[in-house]
Amino acid sequence: MEQAFRLAFARIGEIFFAADDESTLFLILGAHLLMSEAYPIAALRLIQAAGDRLGRCGKRQVNEPWWIERFQDCLKLHHVIESDILLTTDGLPSDAAFSLMNGLPAMRSLREAETGYSNLSVAEIARKKFGETLLEDVLALATLQNRILAQMYTIEQAYSQPSVLARSVTELKAELTHWFDDLPLEWHFPRDLSGAMTIPTPEPDMLAHLRLKYYVLEFLMCRPILYYIAHESFEARLDHASVSTDGSTESEGRPFWVYDACHRCLQCAALMILGSDTRWPPQEHAAPRKDWFELHMIWGAALTLALALATPALTRFLPKHGQAMDASMLLAKAEAILLRAAEANCVPAQCLAILCDVEQHLLGGTPGLVHASLSPAQGPSS
Repeated sequence: MEQAFRLAFARIGEIFFAADDESTLFLILGAHLLMSEAYPIAALRLIQAAGDRLGRCGKRQVNEPWWIERFQDCLKLHHVIESDILLTTDGLPSDAAFSLMNGLPAMRSLREAETGYSNLSVAEIARKKFGETLLEDVLALATLQNRILAQMYTIEQAYSQPSVLARSVTELKAELTHWFDDLPLEWHFPRDLSGAMTIPTPEPDMLAHLRLKYYVLEFLMCRPILYYIAHESFEARLDHASVSTDGSTESEGRPFWVYDACHRCLQCAALMILGSDTRWPPQEHAAPRKDWFELHMIWGAALTLALALATPALTRFLPKHGQAMDASMLLAKAEAILLRAAEANCVPAQCLAILCDVEQHLLGGTPGLVHASLSPAQGPSS
């Protein structure tokens, strides 16, 4: 399949001039391929071109169920991929194309009433239902991801006090929890480091992206709280004072949900870095290559772990699983992942350089793989 996409991508000029019906899906898949190769800006151009074509298609008066089904699936796929691309390029997604779905019929009941599964084998029915359910669940996460960015990552909300963000965090976390609870029971996955280290990942791991997206969303909704605590802690050390900007003192403590948000942010950072490979030392040569979305989020998770390691007020929340895994080992694993990706693309190489520079500035020591020499028995050096 990837070879076919590469062949189509080599003829991208022809695709751009092809009819909307013929070109839209290839543009969406081309954007996905570029993300897998760590070219997010080029991927953004393709996904925006696909959005323009979807907008034109949505103005047509077509009553053919097969056409509406294909159009709706393209809209969903476009929305999911666009959301991931724009998250990694510091933009907020436009939902103009996705809003066209509001005028479409509920296609799940329509397609079952029109064709059903009568001509399919049991295995084919299972695969079809699996794919449809997976797309709906990923779509729900993409929509929630956009809400997190819109509510918590605006300039106006930068370094807001936890009390300002409390309502958004509570509502978004409740929605994410509800999404998880509605998953099929066999799709449930660990949501903390200890669970990930003890529960084996199924092979083949068909739900890897779904699991990653969950970790990313909880990480994103909790990170502003952790950043505020870190920023406050650094300011207090610089000012030699323990009084916070909202009038309370650090010794008085904060509401439990603030500490829980810091804990969950670092747990999800660990889970993003850990992925499905819990071995130590890192075995990345045997792991599948990661796309740019995952690399970008691993990079962000590692930067957040480095910040927490350098912040006394946050060290008690650092993820740890006995002698098998801790924050220093996770940083080394993140560096190994980025180092492997840097062999094929300069963008991960730049991310690795920034991470090493941040570690040296915050934690001291030798830049680059500063924790790689640790063994499980040694534990963290500090």
